[in-house]
Amino acid sequence: MDEAAVRRALGELEEVEDLGGGGQGHVWRVRQHGQDTVLKVIPGAEDAERVRREAESLRTINSPRVMAYHDTTVIEDGGQRWPAIRGEYVPGGTVADGLQRNERPTVEQALKCVRGVLEGVSAIHSHGLVHRDIKPQNVALRKGDWEQPVVLDLGLVRDLDNSITRYPEMLGTLPFMAPEQLRLERAVKRTDVFAVGALLMFILTDELPYIDSQADQGLDSDGLRRAMLARSEQPDWPRWAQLQGQLDQDVAELLALLVATEAYERPTVERSIELIDEVLAARSS
Repeated sequence: MDEAAVRRALGELEEVEDLGGGGQGHVWRVRQHGQDTVLKVIPGAEDAERVRREAESLRTINSPRVMAYHDTTVIEDGGQRWPAIRGEYVPGGTVADGLQRNERPTVEQALKCVRGVLEGVSAIHSHGLVHRDIKPQNVALRKGDWEQPVVLDLGLVRDLDNSITRYPEMLGTLPFMAPEQLRLERAVKRTDVFAVGALLMFILTDELPYIDSQADQGLDSDGLRRAMLARSEQPDWPRWAQLQGQLDQDVAELLALLVATEAYERPTVERSIELIDEVLAARSS
């Protein structure tokens, strides 16, 4: 897939920028008629009609905390035809970009950031969908503002009634996965709550709930999944004692709830927002 194929598919374009991608698709920023949009090409997805139906369901989500989806098209390249989804371009980079630039937010900004992410997740859930892949690369910061997050890349979103994933087709990003995903069970609404908690932990500490950066070196995806799953079954993991010097008690207690091992132990999205508001109010008093 190259710029020429994108230009052939969309017609006259003023700018085309390769934003990269992975196993779930490749993303481009395109400017046409003075407007920037993103184009996500989904290689290997031969069923363009299915992609169109899924994109239509995403278009019904109307929230400033979720990127807007516009329409679908087909990209032809090298004799192959791949479906693609066009959506809102959010300028300002992602959480991952901000952290890579060492633009660390304050604790209050981090809390407000994940609160906004939860608002986006709530909007997704209200349509009977679950995201399943909340991570730094999938949260944009509108105009670089930590307090204006936008949930991106709904490519893994699935209907809650049809979200069972079988390994090795496990979808999502392993380090941010909840224990039920590691056990290859159905993703539920509180699966996304875990990922938001993992996101907050990563922003504040560079740590993730079930990752050991030294021990995990060299592991393939199945080995990493098994290592994470084993840690999730240890009653003393995550190792909160190691975080006490980095986190205030109120934030540590909030994190413990958000990344609880079992889904039923975690608060709902709505209760999670309330808990963050309580922590923010206490810190400002």
